Amino acid sequence: MAIRFNQELFEESLEEAGTLFVRRCQDLDPPELGLSQVRSLDDRLDAHLDLLFFGGKDAADFCRAVPLDGGGAVYAATRTLAHAGNMAALRVTANEALALNVDPNRLAAREPSPAEALRTALAHEPWGGDLGDVQATLVAGGAAPEAEALAYAAGYQRWDVGPALLAGLRQGVPTPATWLWALGQIGEAPARDALIEALGASEAPVARAAALALCRTEDPQLAHWLLAQALNQAWAPVVLAFLGGPRAASLLAKHIETGDAFATFAAGLLGDGALVPTLLRALTIEGLAPAAAQALHLMSGIGPVEHVIEPPNADEASRERAPSDADPLWRLSQDEAPWTEALARARLVLAPATRYRMGKIASPEESLSALYSQHLRGQMRALLIDELFVRYGLGVHLRADQHAGRQLRVLEKLEGFLPQMATKPVPGAFSFQGRGGFA
Repeated sequence: MAIRFNQELFEESLEEAGTLFVRRCQDLDPPELGLSQVRSLDDRLDAHLDLLFFGGKDAADFCRAVPLDGGGAVYAATRTLAHAGNMAALRVTANEALALNVDPNRLAAREPSPAEALRTALAHEPWGGDLGDVQATLVAGGAAPEAEALAYAAGYQRWDVGPALLAGLRQGVPTPATWLWALGQIGEAPARDALIEALGASEAPVARAAALALCRTEDPQLAHWLLAQALNQAWAPVVLAFLGGPRAASLLAKHIETGDAFATFAAGLLGDGALVPTLLRALTIEGLAPAAAQALHLMSGIGPVEHVIEPPNADEASRERAPSDADPLWRLSQDEAPWTEALARARLVLAPATRYRMGKIASPEESLSALYSQHLRGQMRALLIDELFVRYGLGVHLRADQHAGRQLRVLEKLEGFLPQMATKPVPGAFSFQGRGGFA
């Protein structure tokens, strides 16, 4: 009877945790909830996962055997197995998750894919076993289906597995950008040659991941070399955003004019007031408007929003349904006129050759303030966190999608720490603090 009760409890906890994870992903996408509101959802999710963790081996065995039907179940089961440090069971779950065929309508409703859920779960849960098992899997590279997600987790949690990541990358992997990003997050010095070589990759995401990793090396000499090499390179927006000086604005504007969405994010990160007209024009270009809205908000602190109707399904029939049947969504306005009006109404002048954050002169304090904004999502938040390290030397364990309560605690600690910094960057300056630094 006790075994049956445990099975029922595990099943209920797995289902509830999976449902809450999906809801969390959906709530983090539109700018409707701030960190303080997401925190209560995260606490509920963790409470259900704790029940699975307390189940120990019995719960891990249940999660290994239970049929998976989508991203929510994959996330809950994977976190349970990671908590137990059970690599053999994780391999079974990873194979099943990556082979799942999920209804496209569920993905259209912003439910994470099984692959996304797998890597997010491994990133969120500290590995409960021997890191030697993780290293052996990483060394195998693309031969191990779970290696990709573990590589992401290694960078996310900064595990001391740099040599294994580098060995796996050299073996050959399907998505080298993830491995390069992880090497940069860990700060694996012997990987520098591999990172420089990857700058020449034909795939832009791979080259950008290598550029970001090199920006994080805290080496002023390398930073100068990257800036000198950046002209007309696919990875140039990364370097210009993190290390660029006053000339970076005109170079980024040229990349934006080619339809480069990443360059549009990078323009917001650089924050030069000279880029405001370019970003306003980008709002009129298909594919650039979401990034342009994020960039303008980060620079100005202004947030004109619009209420749009998003069909709940991906099929054409659903797009013809009445608005009352669709899901309402608040988001930053993606039209030029509301932004032009909002900037004029605020009488906000963002001058060229000066960096801005949330309507004020850029500084570590204003970058932290921006991270409280519910309008900044996903990629822009991640870039802003990297900027704290690259420009200001603040190496903190803060991630754009980690438990909201943990994010708030880290931000509060940083706010208390900043006044005590021995060297303080000049507000608005195009400076790279790094080790040795330059201005």
